[in-house]
Amino acid sequence: MPASQPQISSLLQKALHFHQQGNFQDAEACCLKVCSLLPNQPDALHLLAIIYAQTKQYALANEYFIQAIAAASQRADFLGNYANALWEQGKIDDALINCEKSLTINPNQADVHNTLGNVY
Repeated sequence: MPASQPQISSLLQKALHFHQQGNFQDAEACCLKVCSLLPNQPDALHLLAIIYAQTKQYALANEYFIQAIAAASQRADFLGNYANALWEQGKIDDALINCEKSLTINPNQADVHNTLGNVY
């Protein structure tokens, strides 16, 4: 039986709650459950990317950022967070490109301007 929207929403809310508490393991489990039910769910993919970046699992983080951006290409926050993760990895040129893409979509993101400053 396909997943219902309330089921997906509930899992995403739980994942966010766990993430905000610093419980990355349970947040990851909720996101992976969402992805098993709805493989291209952009918010679950993005939160997985953030979790992996915060735990320095950059190969996984990059993979999930790319998937999240592919699923929701106009989400400036996804691009901005990816830029920050790339900057943390020392991938300056890629970070710059993603900052610029993010700011093209939404030029009013203080956090992305901060990342851009760090990149320069």
